[in-house]
Amino acid sequence: MRSLGARLIGAAIRLLTYPRRKKCGSLSESVKQCRRPYEPPDGMTLSTIEAGAAKVEILTPEKFSVSLIHFHGGGRTQPLAGFYRSVAELYADRLCAEVWSIDCRTGGDLVHPALLDDCLAALDAIAEVKPLGCFAAIGDSLGAALMFASCMKLRDAGRAAPYALIAFSPFCDLSASGESYLRNAHKDPIYGLPYHMSASVHGARLRRVPAYCGGTPPTDPYLSPVFGDLKGLPPIAVYAGGYETSESDAEMIAAAAERGKVPVRLMVADGLFHDFMLFAPFLKESRRVFADAAAFLRSAGAL
Repeated sequence: MRSLGARLIGAAIRLLTYPRRKKCGSLSESVKQCRRPYEPPDGMTLSTIEAGAAKVEILTPEKFSVSLIHFHGGGRTQPLAGFYRSVAELYADRLCAEVWSIDCRTGGDLVHPALLDDCLAALDAIAEVKPLGCFAAIGDSLGAALMFASCMKLRDAGRAAPYALIAFSPFCDLSASGESYLRNAHKDPIYGLPYHMSASVHGARLRRVPAYCGGTPPTDPYLSPVFGDLKGLPPIAVYAGGYETSESDAEMIAAAAERGKVPVRLMVADGLFHDFMLFAPFLKESRRVFADAAAFLRSAGAL
């Protein structure tokens, strides 16, 4: 059963997102973030490395047990700004981690493989400082797809990859083929339809192909890793909310890992919404995810 906090936050999100959901528009494209000068929290330091058109911000606590590469969500519209810097702080605190956050380009004109190219350039820059095999990696939403695609590219090139991968609310099927897009058409408070809009009439709009695909088929495995061969990738942990329209993506990426003989664990929290885990420490469900993720990293030899 959902906690009271989860019900209240879910209701608040449903109200705040109603105007955008009524138009079946992209929530990430409607959120504007300003790039302001950033000061890390007390007890943490910040450094930056350049990586071509991208860059990497390194948030380092005084004490940490794991180095973590952070592939943030938000697609081509959301930079590493206020919200995702706070997410990096959350990872540093909850996972006792030094967090290396990849800051890709943003802009409505970007199409695949622009973001993947930025991630690979960032990984090259990171590898010049510290071997990639010394890192775990974490990604949320489309950032999870970029994480998996990047690791597939590293594998294809015969290069070392991070030793463990964590996916939060993965958006890894850009063709939106999963059955949860209709099953959760009204349940999802972030991307779902308002209750008064019929899924039979408007449901196809939930399966829209993101403009980022450009001319690449959305089933391309480097766009949608659920259709890729994950053989040879490191152990994977996948977490999602049961009310997400993209909840099927979590099941599909876990199934792809199993087909590739990759150790995988899947946790779906009933009644929870997209990226609910980022609401730690306020939700007990979010705290439970981070406790499980920490245990996963320990099992992978991180801590």
